[in-house]
Amino acid sequence: MLHEYKGPEIANCAGSGKVLFVGDSTIRQTFWATAKKIDRDRAEIERATVDQHGDILFSRGGPTLKFVWDPFLNSSTLYDELHAYRENANPSSLKKPHAGSGSGSGSGANTGNQKSIAVLIGGGLSHARHMQLDSLKHFKDAINNITSAAHPLDTATNGKSMPLYGDDGIRDQIFFAPIQEPLYEELSPARAVTITPEKIDQMNEALEQLSPHQGLKVLWSFSGMISGQPEAYSESGLHVIENVAARMADVLLNLRCNAKSARRDGYPYNRTCCNDYNPLNWVQITLLIFALVVLLMIAFQAARGTPSTTPARVRFAKSIACQRSQSISRNSLESVMVAFAVISCCVCYCYLADRTQVFNKVHKQYTNFDFFTFLTISLTLGIISIRGPPSHMGRRRSESYPGTSIRQAFLPRSQTDEWKGWMQCVVLPITTLEPLTNYGLARSIKF
Repeated sequence: MLHEYKGPEIANCAGSGKVLFVGDSTIRQTFWATAKKIDRDRAEIERATVDQHGDILFSRGGPTLKFVWDPFLNSSTLYDELHAYRENANPSSLKKPHAGSGSGSGSGANTGNQKSIAVLIGGGLSHARHMQLDSLKHFKDAINNITSAAHPLDTATNGKSMPLYGDDGIRDQIFFAPIQEPLYEELSPARAVTITPEKIDQMNEALEQLSPHQGLKVLWSFSGMISGQPEAYSESGLHVIENVAARMADVLLNLRCNAKSARRDGYPYNRTCCNDYNPLNWVQITLLIFALVVLLMIAFQAARGTPSTTPARVRFAKSIACQRSQSISRNSLESVMVAFAVISCCVCYCYLADRTQVFNKVHKQYTNFDFFTFLTISLTLGIISIRGPPSHMGRRRSESYPGTSIRQAFLPRSQTDEWKGWMQCVVLPITTLEPLTNYGLARSIKF
């Protein structure tokens, strides 16, 4: 589940460090989206006054954000930051890499000795826009220079694996944003001539090929958010709307901060992305072992009380049927054990679903189509399963006391059980989808 971070949470994650953004105007959007999570009013004021084609420093209420304007990914400021990152990650590596040349701001706000807890780098659109020849080669060279400057050749790791390190989570990381594919039909004529689908696809393919070999951690989810979604773009066709930029910022913050926050805050785990659950304590281990012992005892009791030639499913069905008896019998212990076994299975399943990564977790997303589809399916199955009443009503024989009869109730027990079952079919989609648009209806059905 993706958590929506706020200012205090970002401050707790960053500590004395900063979050660094390097690249073009698409990365600048993510920078301002993160700044608005810290202080929206202040971010709006600064955004209207600062030079958008320069380095930007935002510090309000604790966390520090820095943006380096470097659309070609080769400025001296970028390499200075990479050198500082490399020294923090590997203090024994003191050799400063070469500073690049070309466009991009070479000066920025001084952030002292603040280390970068997360670095987001992105570009490529300027290569396609302003470089008519060898734009792909220049882009690949920029990526190769960045990776060699940030990581020694013998310390590059697989970009798909990010191990967790205790309370610090995945530690400080450098992330790359894929080249943001624009909405081509909305581009201005000047941009449409140079920013073509072929160039963007080639650069993303190159980034994908480099990822496994150089340890690049590319946030491909950025592309998934806008792929085939014209409503996700602004009028320019080049940038995304504010809500999408905010979710991109959340992806970055969830990657870096979730494990740290989970270790600090504990249960409930409402940020399961990029996180590891706390190990079992002795109480949980004891309960799980007890549940397994109960299940073994059930199997032993069933095997001893029923001939081994009887199929296992029949023996289990007979043990369940023993619970219907209203009197204490020789099978009462087995009935109690079966009940404990059922509860133990439910507890084990809940643990697997809630405290492990066996099952994925997602936020509830309500749509009218899904809600009424569930209700229609329940209604259809209910109509198909309609059956007439028994042919002989009135008195019936007692199953518990042979030779006696009891008067039939107003509604047969089987019918009331069926009604309760179909009511659950109605409550289930309401609980699953949470139709907040019609909250009164949901509450009336529940209660």
